[in-house]
Amino acid sequence: MERLMQKPFYLNDEDILWVGDTLADMTEDEKVALLLLTPGHTWPFRSIGRTSASMVKPLLSEGYAVRVTHFPGDEVDERESHLIVHMNTLSYEKWETTFGAGYRACIDAGAHAVSVSPILFPAYLEELNPGITEEDMLPATMSYDVTTLLLKERFAFNGVVVAVNVANINIPRAIAAGCDMIEVVGGAENAKICVKKGIADGTITPERLRDALVRVLGLKAALGLQ
Repeated sequence: MERLMQKPFYLNDEDILWVGDTLADMTEDEKVALLLLTPGHTWPFRSIGRTSASMVKPLLSEGYAVRVTHFPGDEVDERESHLIVHMNTLSYEKWETTFGAGYRACIDAGAHAVSVSPILFPAYLEELNPGITEEDMLPATMSYDVTTLLLKERFAFNGVVVAVNVANINIPRAIAAGCDMIEVVGGAENAKICVKKGIADGTITPERLRDALVRVLGLKAALGLQ
């Protein structure tokens, strides 16, 4: 604990036990069910969201930091989102009543953090930017539109946004997009160098850096770590 107190802007998995509420996404059985759905049949995403949210408060009461994964929602595309960019192919209207409902429920229940993953969300990006091409679409980890405008502003999420453990992530762009913490692959030293370069070249503005630090400090305070 004393070591953590000496690093007020730094948290890692040795210091905090994250409890990822993966029910905000879908289980393996639910993923298979989605692939086999027939027209007119719907999976009960709202109940999944409610189940997820019901787990948040008990975990909070035990002092856990609760993080919900993986925004804006994976398992629609069968590829592994930690390894390759993939897509949430739902329409925005459908997403709002499925994945969106689950994330809203968990956020309203007080989840400390939300993970974003390299997932493209074409329907939302097209709604926000009519005429946008696929080449111009960015995955959520580097998309200001998804991470800041959708998650932080439209969903009013005031907690910590974590970019998941991705080997090829552009760290400065992820922070600029709205990610407050990065799960690092390959060591923290290289990540520090990337952050310093991002600050030096203006990719990471002082305002964005300050916001990220405030959110991390807020998480520490919520856990009684400062």
